[in-house]
Amino acid sequence: MKKVKKGLMKPMMTMLLNSMSVLGLSQDTIIMSDNTHRVSKVLEINETEIKYKRFDNIDGPEYLIAKGNI
Repeated sequence: MKKVKKGLMKPMMTMLLNSMSVLGLSQDTIIMSDNTHRVSKVLEINETEIKYKRFDNIDGPEYLIAKGNI
């Protein structure tokens, strides 16, 4: 019995650590109509605009951009 539990523990821990690393590094890339890229964290999307924070300053101000510029 102990070999079965021990054999499952390593893959489960690997999956847990991998999923934590993916969640911690989530980022979005907004591609503008002039082909510039903005690495950001999108907070909200509504019918006319997108609210985001710059990824290099997550604690900074929120930015709004019109969907027509994307």
